[in-house]
Amino acid sequence: MGSAGGHEHEEVFGKMSNNNSSSDEDHEDSLIGLFTAGHDVAPPASVWAAIADQLDGLQGKIDRKNDGIWAETAPHVRTKLLWDGRSLLIECGAGAVIPEHEHWADERIIVISGDMIVDNRSYFVGDTLWMANGSQHGETTTRSGCLLLISYVS
Repeated sequence: MGSAGGHEHEEVFGKMSNNNSSSDEDHEDSLIGLFTAGHDVAPPASVWAAIADQLDGLQGKIDRKNDGIWAETAPHVRTKLLWDGRSLLIECGAGAVIPEHEHWADERIIVISGDMIVDNRSYFVGDTLWMANGSQHGETTTRSGCLLLISYVS
């Protein structure tokens, strides 16, 4: 996905249970619907509250999703630079399009929420993708919108 390359990169970063009675195949078949449904199931608010309570007791910096500076990098696409200067969140609204581009560094992507489509291949929550430095791909889109964690590695 990595929506920034060369000059664009500078602009973006400047702005900002084990069951032995069934076979592995049976087990996979029973789970396949979870991975192909294409939509998120939100945990109860109490789960998020419990996680937040645990995080608040940790030493270090907590950066909440809506805190900090978000930069609009394309229509319905906003980007937030994270802790190390080489990682960022990209949030895309439903139907957003990021034009085709070349990668300026190795890029690792984790789909945190929603769906992402790259070169007509769909990725969903928990899917990861690696793009090599210098690789190119067509436009990146999303049906429902998405939140991505991107890390660049030289």
